[in-house]
Amino acid sequence: DKIMNGELEIGSSKALLIGLILFALGLRLYFYFQYGGQAFWYDEADYFLRAKAIAFNLDWAGFAARKPVILPFFWSIFLWLGGNEMTLKLTEIFFSTCVVYVVYLLGKEAYNKYVGLMMGLFFAVYSLALFFSIRLLLGQGALLATVFAVYFFIKWYKKRDFKYMIFAAIATSLAIQIFFIPLYLVYMFVLFLMFTRPHTFYKDKHLWIAVLTVFLTFVPLMLYWYFAYGNPFFGFSQYFGTGNPHPEGLATNNGILGFFLVIPTSMYVPLFVACVIGLLRAVADIYINAKDIFYRKTTEYDIDIFFVFWLLLVPIALGVVIIHVEPRYMFPGMIPAFYFAATGLYFVWKIIQKYSKPIATIRS
Repeated sequence: DKIMNGELEIGSSKALLIGLILFALGLRLYFYFQYGGQAFWYDEADYFLRAKAIAFNLDWAGFAARKPVILPFFWSIFLWLGGNEMTLKLTEIFFSTCVVYVVYLLGKEAYNKYVGLMMGLFFAVYSLALFFSIRLLLGQGALLATVFAVYFFIKWYKKRDFKYMIFAAIATSLAIQIFFIPLYLVYMFVLFLMFTRPHTFYKDKHLWIAVLTVFLTFVPLMLYWYFAYGNPFFGFSQYFGTGNPHPEGLATNNGILGFFLVIPTSMYVPLFVACVIGLLRAVADIYINAKDIFYRKTTEYDIDIFFVFWLLLVPIALGVVIIHVEPRYMFPGMIPAFYFAATGLYFVWKIIQKYSKPIATIRS
């Protein structure tokens, strides 16, 4: 009750956060020691062989040239220093645990620290996040950069502090370089600003400097593509739109609808119900106040609008770009789902506090 009513002391909330991070790390280490020795998947083997080729100057011509190279470059450092595949899997645990913390920061900035704690907890126990925390793939690293990008963008939007927009731009660029697909972040940020600041967004110097920052931080990778393959956009041209639809199975339904289905099928039922409650609350608030929102008489619901955009745009972008559905691609789309689940639970608890006499008696 003290947590949800905002009566916890600062030290207590910090203790909860530390406990959450240790819990998340412990869960991931448990999976690492129990199942980390499993054989590589095809994609994992590609990334490992490329990292090994970089570390020891070997020929890597046949190792899926179209796939992103940033994380294999990062992993090659550990191999060069004497590490092995188990060492590299520890970096995935590090990324996944960091996501828990940054998701907390995002929820705290977007709503409050209690929503942040719930969002962090939801990701900490999310079954797909645990499963892929010991897989040498790109999802965890890209997700970490993605959540950082959104966190800094929201801080910039609320505070108008230029440095946060630059941080958001750098994190966005890194997310795209790690795993191409987060290119949707650029569209999402611009669409949101077009919606909330339709007459002024294109005059915003912060926005154009951020766009320039994304481009400049991309130049080294573009130069690499140009000298290695003769095309500065090689990764994009080889990756986007190359997926083949899978004809059967709930987990492999084709296109946009298939990615939307990942949300209910990968969440626990009570959590999905909470997500629906939170989403309906947000949509109702937006609808009721639509006129004031449209004429910018209120900005109170802007963050909810942003998370609705995020929830919708990820499966749409994935359905267009990748086509075939693998639940792991929906990691970024689960963050707004967890936001609505957390705000839904917070909303329900506030109603219970207000109308439940037994709880009021206990509190007294």
